[in-house]
Amino acid sequence: TMNGCPASGRYTELGDNALVLWHGTSAARAAQIAKFGLFHKRGVWTALEPKIAHRFSRSRARQYGAGSATVVLLLDKRDVAEGTHYDHETPEVLRFYAALPARSIEYLLWDDRIEFLGESKANWPKPWGVARFKKKAGRWVPLSRSPVRFDHQQSYSSLDEWLHLSIRRILSTLGSASTIEVFSSLYSTIDPWEALEHEAVFRALERLSEPPKLRGGVRQYSLASEPDE
Repeated sequence: TMNGCPASGRYTELGDNALVLWHGTSAARAAQIAKFGLFHKRGVWTALEPKIAHRFSRSRARQYGAGSATVVLLLDKRDVAEGTHYDHETPEVLRFYAALPARSIEYLLWDDRIEFLGESKANWPKPWGVARFKKKAGRWVPLSRSPVRFDHQQSYSSLDEWLHLSIRRILSTLGSASTIEVFSSLYSTIDPWEALEHEAVFRALERLSEPPKLRGGVRQYSLASEPDE
């Protein structure tokens, strides 16, 4: 069991050449994908937008009565080309003609945790302090007595307050961030994993950020000037 979710060293190294893709599937199939990679005789479908893959994984879970998972892949843009390696099914969905190897997988987003599968961890950003929660009367509440200090100026008394403070901190620190950067930062600073639901992250990110801008094929989020409280 992992206690933190490190940032991807390969993502940092690739910089503007990083191509982040998302693939929704069932939990059972994700375990096989982690070993053997992604392949299908009709091609491999991936999404540039994480919510597309996340919705598909949920539909697969309902269809087969099993858990869901989302595979996060990281490719070097210089190694793939439209028309040669993939085509656009829609502006947000790419279909690859050939298999995508297991070494291209950086993260697996399970229902209850995020697993880092990358080959190298980034040295920066350094992880912030870990927020610890417990379940009480069916709700996740801070383990320590509220309010809990978040930084030298702010505190939180609920999971939602911590999530909003954390997303603001990530976006203000980095200036702009991709979804994979937001997720890796959040899941490296919360314990236990299951306290933070994927959908809650998506909702908070949409609420607190400007509409994402496409930069080098990667959606980048920046902090809204006047967040909707």
